[in-house]
Order: sequence, then C-alpha cells, then structure tokens
Amino acid sequence: MQVDCLLMSDGVSFGDWLAGRMDEVGLPRPADLSRATGIDASLIGRWLRGESLPGVMNLRRLAPALNTTELDLLARAGHLEDAKPAPPATRQRPAVVVELERLLGPNSPLPVDKREALENLATALVAPYRSYKRSRRAG
Repeated sequence: MQVDCLLMSDGVSFGDWLAGRMDEVGLPRPADLSRATGIDASLIGRWLRGESLPGVMNLRRLAPALNTTELDLLARAGHLEDAKPAPPATRQRPAVVVELERLLGPNSPLPVDKREALENLATALVAPYRSYKRSRRAG
C-alpha cells in the first residue's frame, strides 16, 4: 500500500530524497543505513518505496547518519507544516565517521568495555596524523 506521496517544495518525495542522500553519504543500501542507525532494513525499504514515512524517533536516529539535522528530516517527512528543508551541506562526512559517532556516542549499542576499546583504537590510528594542519592537504 502506497502512502500519499509527500512532495517537498523541491518536488522530490521523501523516498527519492532518502535514496539520493544515502548515496551521497556512502550508505547506498538499506542494510548500510540500517547498520549505521540500528533501524531495521525492511523498514528503510518501505520508506524508499513510499509505503510509509518514518516517525519522529526514527528521524532522530537517521539525522547523524545522513549528515543532516532533525529539523530538516522532520520537514522532509511531513511532520512540520510550512517548513523548508535545510540547504545541502557543503561537505559530507565519510561513512566511517558517521559509524564511529554512532558507536562511540551517548546512545552507543556497545557495552562500555567494547566502546572504550574502540575509542582507544581510533585514538591510536589518528595519533600520527594529529600534527598535520589542514593547509598541508594536497588537493
């Protein structure tokens, strides 16, 4: 069953926008977004097909993985009347950064010992690069 197709002011349905955004942030399959958010892949598939729209709690889980704000997602999913979606971010965060934020953040699914081990590993991996300044990056 298809829900009424909500089109934003840019003429794009939520499902089409979500599919494009998933590609942009390096999470092209429902399974990829599921791993990054903890949301069931079959539910994400229903959103992509326009069979349903995400609720507020799932939008909160989606925002960091999609590198956008909760407010933007609320507007895109039709939870806010007369709201305009936020302009696209100028630079997308790599998928690995989004995943680390999810795993190390306040709502981490990991037990404390695993979270601390991952944080120590990430710190050790980044340590040799801390002395580099942004201006040294070669384009």
